[in-house]
Amino acid sequence: MSKFLNLVSHDYASSHEYLYSNGSGNFFISEIYLKSTDDYDRGFEQVSYLYKQYRAKHKEDTTPLYRNFRMDLWKFWNWRRYAISKCYRLPYKREIPLEYRNTGSYRINN
Repeated sequence: MSKFLNLVSHDYASSHEYLYSNGSGNFFISEIYLKSTDDYDRGFEQVSYLYKQYRAKHKEDTTPLYRNFRMDLWKFWNWRRYAISKCYRLPYKREIPLEYRNTGSYRINN
């Protein structure tokens, strides 16, 4: 039922792009999440791992990781995902880095 509602509401059931960035704008990455799976945190675990690697190299950058995608609370069929998935525990930051919007790829400064 939730897949049908996502399709009808233009939240396409095949995939959805989840974007993350840190406060300084030196780290941003996208996660392609396949909604056909029940493992909500599979892609987020990879994002977390890469962010930990970035933080290990850049100890001076203490900004947190943000999610750049919102929760649409009116989509009640997604409430289970909002409650369970770890990515929704991150603070929300609406701004998507300009470089990401221009290139459509992730960047991690070395």
